Amino acid sequence: MTRTTKTPAAITDEPPDHKMKSNAQKLIECLEDAEDILEGYSSVTFSSIDVNIKHTAPEHFNLALFEQWSEICEPESQKKTPIRVVQHVSCTGGTLICKCLAAMPNVALLSEVNPLSQLHIHSGSEFTPTDITSLARQGRFPLIEELCEKIFKADIEVITKHVKQLGKYLVIREHSHSDFMVGESPSEFSTIRKLLQDDHPVLSILTVRHPIDSYLSLTNVDWLHFIPTTFDEYCRRYLLFIEHNKGLPVFKYEDFVVDPENEMKQMCEVLDLPFNEDFQDIFDINVMSGDSGRSSSTIEIRDRRKYDDAFREELNESAMYARLCEVLGYSEKI
Repeated sequence: MTRTTKTPAAITDEPPDHKMKSNAQKLIECLEDAEDILEGYSSVTFSSIDVNIKHTAPEHFNLALFEQWSEICEPESQKKTPIRVVQHVSCTGGTLICKCLAAMPNVALLSEVNPLSQLHIHSGSEFTPTDITSLARQGRFPLIEELCEKIFKADIEVITKHVKQLGKYLVIREHSHSDFMVGESPSEFSTIRKLLQDDHPVLSILTVRHPIDSYLSLTNVDWLHFIPTTFDEYCRRYLLFIEHNKGLPVFKYEDFVVDPENEMKQMCEVLDLPFNEDFQDIFDINVMSGDSGRSSSTIEIRDRRKYDDAFREELNESAMYARLCEVLGYSEKI
């Protein structure tokens, strides 16, 4: 028995030209209906919406742009673009994690941002023609800290609008080391969140690593910028970093290297980012500052650096170390 397929009469009997005209008419009617609806919605003013479509390269257009289109068309007073922030102290695996975040679809990531950091400032002037903040510091502008904050907030507004018009998602990797691991006393806040949270919703995560491993790595690259440079002082400042960001989701570097896909998926959910399951194949393409340790493109567990008896004794005597391990859920065992 031979099976026959019956084609709908509407398709076979209707001339092609007539079908095209019919579809065009339906499109016109839909557009007219949409126009009628929008005319009754007085809060939308299209003349105030500037998306610069005609000036944007075609390759930058993708589904993410259309996903955000409803946000672009919202009234200015109601428009609040989320700022996504990743926070961690140095040598805790943050570069690896942020490279993977940068491998997510349509993510634009700014690495190691902190407008109030002075780590890069040396005696004498440097040639920094594109860095207005550094030039203002070199010029000894009055009220420089306040000026740096204003410049940063203005820059972020421009960047946020720019990446949103391209259908992308801005992620900021805060240089938390500048806030908590520099000088004689740590900061009392995380700079990025403090400066941006009044103007934008801030979606933020903390990434951490066992303090023994992060301190040994910090010592190896000679980034002990705090006073005194003891392990106990390091743990005290690490605790302050955690306490000042209390309530934020915390992700462990050790969990990430064991199960990168699951941990990255959770980070993307918290940061409201699209997820790319193939990120492990492409993450190493991204080049960013702070890449001081890992050189391999394979995500895997690394052996702990060697240490001497003097450091072992310091561990045993540090009350801050015990408290930090308790807060982060790490074992104190050496």
